[in-house]
Amino acid sequence: MSIPVVCDECGADFQVKDELAGKKLRCKHCSAVMQVPSGEDDWDLAADEDEELPPTVRPKKSKTKSRRSSSSSGMPVPIIIAVVCLVLMIGFTLLNMLGNSAIGAGQPNAAAVRAGAMMGDIVRLLIQIVVTVGVVRGSRGTRIPAMVLAVLFCIVIGLAGLVTASRDPNGMFILLALGFAVIVRIIFIACLAVSADYFED
Repeated sequence: MSIPVVCDECGADFQVKDELAGKKLRCKHCSAVMQVPSGEDDWDLAADEDEELPPTVRPKKSKTKSRRSSSSSGMPVPIIIAVVCLVLMIGFTLLNMLGNSAIGAGQPNAAAVRAGAMMGDIVRLLIQIVVTVGVVRGSRGTRIPAMVLAVLFCIVIGLAGLVTASRDPNGMFILLALGFAVIVRIIFIACLAVSADYFED
């Protein structure tokens, strides 16, 4: 048989062995002292105040590694690689902005085409800078949007690259450059995918 015991502090109820009747125990939930009924309605806690109680055993808190302790610079290696990829992306965008002056050469609407390309590059550059800051800070809201944008860019740049390469005499060079840009973004996506703990608040 067992004896029902209810903690006066937290209300948790337990079933204890008969041989513990009349003894004092500590509640497993709140560590309050409670006495097991002895069957003689002996609930006088003051009588045994001098009795030594067993020490409270508290569960050990698991020590989690800090998210920024995996390298000498304070960032995990995948995050460092992701930041390097972002720096390369920013470099690609800046080079593309410099090359926009040659877009549409000889065409009647060349200025409008160059302006549109420049605006697209500026927007992309601003997004890349914001993402870089978010990744370095470990902002939780940065990870998923950055991965989605990188995937979309890979799809768009892949399709655009195929179209451009088929019409341009330097098509092979364009394909290699765009392929490298896509590979950098795939590495970036993979690094963020394995670094979910880094972005937890």
